[in-house]
Amino acid sequence: MLLLGVDEAGYGPLLGPLCVGASVWTVGAEGGPDMVAADAAPPNLWTLLRTAVCRSGKDARGRLPIADSKKLKLPKGSTQHPLTHLERTVLACTAAAHGTTSIAADDDALRAMLGDEASFPHEQPAVALPVATDRALASIGAGQFARACSKANVTLHALRCVRHEPAALNAHLATGALKPNLTFRTAMEFARDALAAHPVMPAWLAFDRQGGRMRYLDDLMRSLDARSPRVLREDEEHSHYLLTIDDRPVRVSFDVGAESRHLPIALASMAAKTVRELCMERLNRFFTGRVPGLAPTAGYVQDGRRWLADLAPHWETLGIREADLIRQG
Repeated sequence: MLLLGVDEAGYGPLLGPLCVGASVWTVGAEGGPDMVAADAAPPNLWTLLRTAVCRSGKDARGRLPIADSKKLKLPKGSTQHPLTHLERTVLACTAAAHGTTSIAADDDALRAMLGDEASFPHEQPAVALPVATDRALASIGAGQFARACSKANVTLHALRCVRHEPAALNAHLATGALKPNLTFRTAMEFARDALAAHPVMPAWLAFDRQGGRMRYLDDLMRSLDARSPRVLREDEEHSHYLLTIDDRPVRVSFDVGAESRHLPIALASMAAKTVRELCMERLNRFFTGRVPGLAPTAGYVQDGRRWLADLAPHWETLGIREADLIRQG
């Protein structure tokens, strides 16, 4: 069975990119879930891979934590780096998806492995990795993860991230389209790629709720060239559909709190969050290196406005327009 999970990071900030992550898996177990039952669930990868992964950053066995990125990122002021748990898992799983235990040397290499091809708005030196964990621990985690996958007949084929910088996001909004349209379009691109790469087998495509929407069938039919649509659930928490695509059944789910229900979504959210945080690290290094005393920002609205105000006297000297940094919606 083919499994796809998609989630985003950086949907609401004033500064920095909107990142959309995806993880693509196959599970070779016989039988699979009942694709028609309204309360069906895909294979539980937390259970299948329990020797190598867990849901918590605190694990006596040293397994890789995979959960909602917002829960795994440590708060500012913690004794450990905020990315401690996110980075180790993303580096390890990215390496494993490429059939290696070799950890990316810097964020350029990591983004290349994730398929992130977008350019940066300014020339900024790469961030050496890891920034928050130990390289050897991440490499060991990659090996443990690969062995658990092999034993469970599970394969992580790809961990991906698409990055929309402010200029691209603003250009999209300038057409009159909404931000959820961009994340949905990106999610559907991931879905089409995964289905094309893994034909024939049944598939479960799992997404978090897109902007609070409840109904997705019309857009799914247009985006995925599907037929024989069937609405399985449409309520306040779940929107599930059964489609036929290239003569194979495809279940598509949009769930509230999907990161806690689907490991593929949780890992996608971790990849997206890690890429966004590393991008903000590059942005902060660029500007703090040119404006002495400038405090870094995470890019969220209140602190982003503070940061822009602190930069206000320096725009002409920097040769950068404030509008090029600000997301319009």
